[in-house]
Amino acid sequence: MHMQKKLGYVNMSKSLTQTQSYTVMLGFPNAGKTTLFNSLTGSRQKVVNYPGSTVDFFFSTIKEQPSRVIIDTPGLRSFHPDCVHEQLSLSCLDNLNSLISSAPKQPDLILAVVDATQCQRQLPLVRQLKDLGYPLVVALSMMDEADAQGIRIDADQLSTSLVCPVIPVSVKKNWELQKLNLACSYQLLLSKNKVKPSLNVFKQDERWYFKWSEATAKKIYSKAPIIPKITQRLDTIFLNPIFGFLLFFTVMSLFFCSLFLLASPFISLIDLFFSASSDFLLSWLPAHWISSLFIEGGLGGVGAIFVFIPQIALLFFGLGLLESSGYLSRAAVIIDKPLSLFGFSGKSFIPLLSGCACAIPALLATRTISDPKERFLCQWIIPLMQCSARLPVYGLLLALLFPGRPLVSGIGLAMIYIASLVLAAVISVFVSKFSSASVTDATFCLELPPWRRPQFRSILLEVWHKSKSFVLNAGPLILIISFVLWFIASFPSQENSIALWLGPWIEPLFQPLGLDWRCGVAILLSFAAREVFASVLAVMFASGSASLFDNLANAVHPSTGELLFTPGSILSLLVFFMIALQCGSTVAVAKREMNSAFLPWLQVGFYFVLAYGLAFMVQLIF
Repeated sequence: MHMQKKLGYVNMSKSLTQTQSYTVMLGFPNAGKTTLFNSLTGSRQKVVNYPGSTVDFFFSTIKEQPSRVIIDTPGLRSFHPDCVHEQLSLSCLDNLNSLISSAPKQPDLILAVVDATQCQRQLPLVRQLKDLGYPLVVALSMMDEADAQGIRIDADQLSTSLVCPVIPVSVKKNWELQKLNLACSYQLLLSKNKVKPSLNVFKQDERWYFKWSEATAKKIYSKAPIIPKITQRLDTIFLNPIFGFLLFFTVMSLFFCSLFLLASPFISLIDLFFSASSDFLLSWLPAHWISSLFIEGGLGGVGAIFVFIPQIALLFFGLGLLESSGYLSRAAVIIDKPLSLFGFSGKSFIPLLSGCACAIPALLATRTISDPKERFLCQWIIPLMQCSARLPVYGLLLALLFPGRPLVSGIGLAMIYIASLVLAAVISVFVSKFSSASVTDATFCLELPPWRRPQFRSILLEVWHKSKSFVLNAGPLILIISFVLWFIASFPSQENSIALWLGPWIEPLFQPLGLDWRCGVAILLSFAAREVFASVLAVMFASGSASLFDNLANAVHPSTGELLFTPGSILSLLVFFMIALQCGSTVAVAKREMNSAFLPWLQVGFYFVLAYGLAFMVQLIF
């Protein structure tokens, strides 16, 4: 039985039995643990080229050996953790059963993953693990990169020094993975019935381990590791205090502009497909309420989301390029000084950028921030980062605001992201004055990975799975809401429907924003999922086989007879969606990460009031 679970859901591990062995993977951040984990287990955990990308625990069985459970852990630099995710890694060594209910207190084996190009810096941790008494196997990862740099490592000599198996591997080249698997199996057999290790004391003073590592590196290296020339050349440009910041601003602006500009032709094609499908079905199906339900309720509602899949796919593709190339770490260094003006450091950059895909992994990524106050501020403003669920809303509203001008719409989308960053900076200064969290004097320090050629196959697979997940997660909810909305808008008749009866109760709340009750219904339902907004408008404003954009562009206010979607009302909607926290899953994760049931709901109220107030001001101005 092959399985893959995320730790933290302890009840999900009940299917594991005590007869299984448990191997914990430990190593420095960005040493290649998750890549190796995926290869050994057949899992698809996200792999990126920057330190601190893994902040939670994942476990799965080995593909060929269901009795062996292997656990992927966050990066660990030393036995003196300075952030939450490192403490979680240490808990695997002496408190594993608190994370997996069926596991023993201590693991049966430690698989230490060491970057072959960074041996001297990473070996002290391995020697400490060995001296604590843990059964150990060492995997020298990224041997293909070491080989490309002309680095030769005497694995036998290192094995003799550590008195444990040392296996050089490369997942990219599929080098020696089977040998590593056999070494782990053999070590598990040898470790049975041995005295359990203890975390209480080390055999040597900690400084001794660094001296030992330096001496050992001289023995095992035939050529000292050097920074690749391509990394040196690119870093002189991307880490330059002036050009680096200008390049950062240019890269991010082009990235967000491209989400609209490049996706525009595909959006038009998909919109044309759904319009043509509606035309065909209207001419082929008999005039009946069931036909109307299927075409206007089902096809119209789901089509309103499918139209924006190209933008979502481009978002994940662009983030994948930034992550796998190594640029994110450079961007964090460049942005560290500007962020420090608002109580942040470069460590906050990656969680904040992750929020442009989804707030949930972004909140989890704040575990890498050691300063309690900075971590709290970052968690507080992450909902302001413009997640992928907002893209359908922005795509729809910007197309209405700038019809037939994708370049201008792309610039408008980039301005939304910039405006959200400015607002986040202002709010962080305001909230920090009321935060009771203590401040530490921790210095920002980040390991810069080498520049690497993006793995397009992995990126495209990630784009496919993320896009598919978006459709599968949002699709059923959208379909149900679309059918329900069609019913309340059509029964007992369109002239005397349930929706028209409910409208006067809803409209007063949203009339100050220049909106009618139909837009109010869309906003209220978007608190279930933001992407529902576009589908609700598609159903509420359905008119024959015309496209969604045409229907909305020609929609009029039922009371005044004037156009409903004016520059003022569109801008007020953009401001509202840019600020309001409309995601129940985010609230649930924030409750756990903030360790508070009150603060996440305070966030919801704070951002709703702010969103409504600023949207009202925009409507007055325009």
